[in-house]
Amino acid sequence: MTKGSLTYKKEVLLKWWNSLDKDWKLAFNINLFLQSSLTLPEIEDDFKGMMIPEVFIYHFGNEKLEELKSLEPNIDEIRKIVSLKMFLASNCNLKDLSPLKLLKNLKILELESNPVDNAEALKVLTYLEDLTLVVNGKKPNQLAIANLVNMLDLTFDPQNQEELEILSNMPSLRTFYTELDFEPDLRVFKNFINLQKIVGYSPSLSTESNITLLELKNSGVEISWNTLSETI
Repeated sequence: MTKGSLTYKKEVLLKWWNSLDKDWKLAFNINLFLQSSLTLPEIEDDFKGMMIPEVFIYHFGNEKLEELKSLEPNIDEIRKIVSLKMFLASNCNLKDLSPLKLLKNLKILELESNPVDNAEALKVLTYLEDLTLVVNGKKPNQLAIANLVNMLDLTFDPQNQEELEILSNMPSLRTFYTELDFEPDLRVFKNFINLQKIVGYSPSLSTESNITLLELKNSGVEISWNTLSETI
């Protein structure tokens, strides 16, 4: 592959495609079909935030879904897949994210409600601006997203303070959605100059974190944070 491009050799692409399991192949086929058939506004209106197989069936029918399950794309179509800038795949039973390593042009990635057990591939997707990573069940190490310095809109459930601190690597962050099972130190948000909205939950908040959220709210950031005992 030429540095700075996505000019993969044919044999590399074929080996990559043939290594994919049926769930990944279907997810890629669905995304290529959507982006070849619809405009970006249509995709955002009908599928962004809810691209699950059931929604696809609602719009295109089960027959089309079954067709895509068995589709083997040609080399030109595989090139289009690895060149995608948006990949929507919620509730698609995706586990190891390694197949995404070739999709280095991605700017929008939705992976909600998948049983992800390996997220290391995310570290190479440095053009990402919009990421939804909500894992079903036990979460993997998610520190790989520390490389995503161009992030604007993030939905992500850190499992500890170390993973939450990753956000400090994202100076342009605008929106953050999260659900935590620990008491976070939210002072990590103090230096974000482009922050517009935070929506979150945690069992409790320290006095310092409460003060941070109130300061952000007073500066114009939209805040919605719930705990077991209060709402901000």
